[in-house]
Amino acid sequence: MLAHELIDRSEAIQEPYKIKKYALAAAVNFLIVEREKLRNSIHTSMTAEQAREQSENIAILKREISTLKHKAKRL
Repeated sequence: MLAHELIDRSEAIQEPYKIKKYALAAAVNFLIVEREKLRNSIHTSMTAEQAREQSENIAILKREISTLKHKAKRL
């Protein structure tokens, strides 16, 4: 699923950072950009199934962003 691939990429983005809070911020920013790209790609020519899947991906990314923000606040 696309959302899980993006979450994996966000984890890879965190690796070079020495400070965990900066790593989480980088991952959050990446996921926000990708979520907006998904939102903007939903269009009327999609089938109902494609639109539903896209909406599910957006919801998964939204939850992951929320989780990462919460982790960053606890640091």
